[in-house]
Amino acid sequence: MTKLEEIKTEIKNIAESVPGIGKVYDRMVYAKDQQQLKELFTQDGVINTLMFKNRTRTVDGTESKAREVYVKRLWILKLIYSYNYDNCSEQAFDTLCENLCSTFNNNYTLNHTVLKHSFLNVTLKYDAEYHGVISHYAEMEMTTVETITN
Repeated sequence: MTKLEEIKTEIKNIAESVPGIGKVYDRMVYAKDQQQLKELFTQDGVINTLMFKNRTRTVDGTESKAREVYVKRLWILKLIYSYNYDNCSEQAFDTLCENLCSTFNNNYTLNHTVLKHSFLNVTLKYDAEYHGVISHYAEMEMTTVETITN
């Protein structure tokens, strides 16, 4: 298993440990129609899905320690949650966002998979319609740092 695969697996494991989280994908997943939306994004009758991907990979090192190199990866996480006025879905969504951030921010090394990571931050929240379903969306970011030896 490559280092990238190890990190993806650990991010998925940590996300799945968050109470109330629905389906978790280690890639971006899109639905082509209403039926596929239900299959891919719905759990217990509610759209509740987290997906994530590695957006960038940068390498840094120092001349004095040419053999030690740091790899930084920017991770983008996207949470989608069904809107439901009667069940106060916005509060449930906000709580889910908070719990997701707290869980990651209290696990600084992703269970010893990386050297460290930046805090998971919500960078954007909005509501939108997706295949006829109004949903809450949150986009989050964090950067992981790992070391490799040349």
